[in-house]
Amino acid sequence: MTLLSKPVKLALLPFLFMAGAAVAQPDARFTLVQTEKGMMRLDKENGQVSYCLDKGGQLVCEPSVDAILAYEAEIERLERENSKLRKDLSGLQKKLQGLSELAGQAAEREEKPLPRKSSEQSKWLGPEQEQQLDEAFDFAENAMRRFFNMVEGLKQDTEDGGSNSDQAN
Repeated sequence: MTLLSKPVKLALLPFLFMAGAAVAQPDARFTLVQTEKGMMRLDKENGQVSYCLDKGGQLVCEPSVDAILAYEAEIERLERENSKLRKDLSGLQKKLQGLSELAGQAAEREEKPLPRKSSEQSKWLGPEQEQQLDEAFDFAENAMRRFFNMVEGLKQDTEDGGSNSDQAN
């Protein structure tokens, strides 16, 4: 009795399935096919073929050489990707730390108003839009100052234990 080579078995595999020689359940992930040396198991999700033998009353399946090589290639690819992602993450962490330090330094510096360009210099806005923008910025600045003054007052009241509010009542 001549044994078929692995490529021939793989080529015949679809025909065996169609002929009904396969043992499978309709929604099963694996399909088993009887061969001369045991069973061949096909993983329907990824196409991997394993060869199975009965060892002590238990079916033991071992992946084919192609499957092992495919797994090893995938592991190598994932290791390279992981290494690249770790380098990218390290670079991003360094950049973030640098930005955090710059932000801290900027917060410590005295706040200086930015020089404004006149509408003749910028040419982005007409005189009327420039005036409206200045008014909006002035309104926002005053609102923020009043808000922060209110927060500061509430903070002082809280630190004083509310003694100022008791005296006012």
